[in-house]
Amino acid sequence: MQQDLNFVSFAQKISDLYGEKNSEKEFEEIYSYLCRNTSYLSRAILRDGDSKAFFIKSFSWLFAAAEKLEIDLEMAFRKKFPNVCPYCIASPCQCAETHKAPINNMPIQDVRMELFDQYNADINKYKTITLDQAISRTSAIYPANKSIWKAFGSFYHFSRLFEELGEVHEAFSSFKRT
Repeated sequence: MQQDLNFVSFAQKISDLYGEKNSEKEFEEIYSYLCRNTSYLSRAILRDGDSKAFFIKSFSWLFAAAEKLEIDLEMAFRKKFPNVCPYCIASPCQCAETHKAPINNMPIQDVRMELFDQYNADINKYKTITLDQAISRTSAIYPANKSIWKAFGSFYHFSRLFEELGEVHEAFSSFKRT
């Protein structure tokens, strides 16, 4: 029986396989492969193609990009989603009712402190989390995603994913300019 992968062990597997080749690549090249394979994944899902192959390729390029930028994906995930939605500070997410505001109209300073406290509680309780646990956490915070997928198919989720990829590139471009 295979042990569940955590972020570190998956990142290490990708580094062991491709780290040397990827170290020679600029971030922009790695990012372009991430975008290309994610677009192929989108197309495969929409057309009932080989989505498994493109899923793992997309995920691998995501981890390669994180390694290039020295980002710990597990910590980044846990900071962004410390068992609550980062906008409404609730689980399950209440953003549909609050329009991405905290459920009790907390000042932004209190929101940041609450997220920090939630993150610290999580880190103290669990040293590491598996990729499966990350998926379960996301599903618990956003249970409506399943209904949205059934109602709108993959298009909605991929449009959101590509929006996030655009924001990553925008942030990297800003970083490079400084």
